Amino acid sequence: MEKVNMPSALKVIFETMSFFDLSKLARVQKVAEIQFQLQEAVKTKYVTIFIDYFSNEDTYIR
Repeated sequence: MEKVNMPSALKVIFETMSFFDLSKLARVQKVAEIQFQLQEAVKTKYVTIFIDYFSNEDTYIR
């Protein structure tokens, strides 16, 4: 499988800790950031970001 370049915000989530290891405030911020990124992806038709989220091993991100 080809490696997809993911935004740095995703790298922070995916490479450092799992979602529920983050503080509640950090989780709320990440959810808002993820929602914004997905909405923008749909608007701009840059939908490859969905692959990054839905292929993540952390089921809470998926």
